[in-house]
Amino acid sequence: MFWIGLFLLIVPSVGHNYLISPAPGSQGLNWMGVAYYLDKVLPYLLVIGLLLVAGRVVTVLQKGGWWKRIGITVLCLFLGTLNYAMNILGDAGHYFREMGTRTFADSVHNKIPLDWMVVSVEKNGEAHAYPVNLIAYHHRVPDTVAGVPVWVTYCSLCRTGVVFNPIADGVYQQFRLVGIQHYNAIFQDRETGSWWYQATGLAVYGPQKGKQLEEIPSDQMTLRAFFQTHPRGLVLQRDTVFNWAYNAMARFDTTMTYEDDEAEAAGGSGSAGSGSAGSGKAGSGKAGAAKAKGRDTVEHFAIDTWVAGVDVAGQARAYEWTDLEAKGVLNDQLGRIPIAVAYDAPSRELHAWKRVVDGRTIRFASDSSGHGLRDATGGSLWNWAGRCVQGADSGRRLETLPVRNMYWHAWKTFHPKTTTWDQH
Repeated sequence: MFWIGLFLLIVPSVGHNYLISPAPGSQGLNWMGVAYYLDKVLPYLLVIGLLLVAGRVVTVLQKGGWWKRIGITVLCLFLGTLNYAMNILGDAGHYFREMGTRTFADSVHNKIPLDWMVVSVEKNGEAHAYPVNLIAYHHRVPDTVAGVPVWVTYCSLCRTGVVFNPIADGVYQQFRLVGIQHYNAIFQDRETGSWWYQATGLAVYGPQKGKQLEEIPSDQMTLRAFFQTHPRGLVLQRDTVFNWAYNAMARFDTTMTYEDDEAEAAGGSGSAGSGSAGSGKAGSGKAGAAKAKGRDTVEHFAIDTWVAGVDVAGQARAYEWTDLEAKGVLNDQLGRIPIAVAYDAPSRELHAWKRVVDGRTIRFASDSSGHGLRDATGGSLWNWAGRCVQGADSGRRLETLPVRNMYWHAWKTFHPKTTTWDQH
């Protein structure tokens, strides 16, 4: 019974921690269900394990020789340290804590650097911006924009920000971070303990399995571009309690590499970011992310290839970031829908639109002035908000499509039937 107790005090804690951490090999396993059920029964297993070893420990301490007493004492210290490291220090919610005080400032009183990347949300004329270098530590920030509740999320391992409506079936959901699986953050709602993926807002285990959070449209850009677009916008400021974390992540969105992402997710001193393209690694200061190290097959990218992903009417396609940087805009057709995926280097904005106006399909090209995109046939000028500002279509606006930037591994995990722009 003693050895069974030791097993229960070691294996479940180590296994649970391994399956929802970025430990080598863990992210490729489809064992999230095992991790979920271990999470629920772990406290009971630990209690049973303690009861099974307690008798032997007491007997040795009372009647054993000095060496046996020393040995059992060392064993107890080892077990205590192991479980503290696995279940307390190793808990994602313990390391990546929630923001306590949320303070917003306008462009006059703002203290956030203007070249920092932000996730922005606009509702009914009111716009809020959330600096990536802040929310990538917290992973989630609940807020209200123009009276509408929003839940701003950012996964520092797959490098993607998504905004959701936190209300599901009329209930306001509150979440805590529990770990990662398939290079994406896992959240647990406080109401039922169900587990949800950050990339999709889908509950995958627990009483709420199958429920889907509504995604709220959002953009990513520099804070400077945000204030240019929304002069009266507000930006989230630092919670000074977490200055130690923010200082460590001050260059999070420009210079970090894929290897740093794994170190940060494990609680290291490095940190992931919204990315930048470079020669073999992140680091040029642009809005992309780690450049591909090469494809693992003819048809697929390496797991750390940075892609922009579009999912329209159940059809998904990934676009390699280096193609976007080189061309500025990619004209494509997803199913029967003509689309354009575009990236503006100065503002570090990524957009996708349905490139149809009044039944006409438009083909875009980068404008030499850098002020937007040109209709390659009609010559009209379109800004980065998808609005025509010059030409025959002046005042018209393109239909915005959701676009995600993330690592290829994460994208293909949540879109298993995805195609890629270079192979379709």
